[in-house]
Amino acid sequence: TGKRRAEKEYLRNAYEIQSEKVNTLKMQLSDLENAENKNTTAIKKKRNELLNAEIKLETYNKKLKDIQTQLNNTGKKLEEFGTKVQNNGKKIEEAGKKMSAFSVQ
Repeated sequence: TGKRRAEKEYLRNAYEIQSEKVNTLKMQLSDLENAENKNTTAIKKKRNELLNAEIKLETYNKKLKDIQTQLNNTGKKLEEFGTKVQNNGKKIEEAGKKMSAFSVQ
């Protein structure tokens, strides 16, 4: 789980950086589209950059969700294991009490 948490932190940082990049590209595209002398080649290029940046952002988002799901599942499995150990401990304790009742007599 330590590895997954580190991966989650890395992806979260990468997502934030990519999100900032997307916002910057949107502003740049807006500036190009609102310029007096529109440069259609630059606008097309910026749109492509923005599209690629948005795709990368969505990829980070999906990976983050996957990691979070894995972490949640690991937590549930550990919780279930703890419950089983606790239940088995109670059974062993009960058996020990019954055995000690026989040895006292």
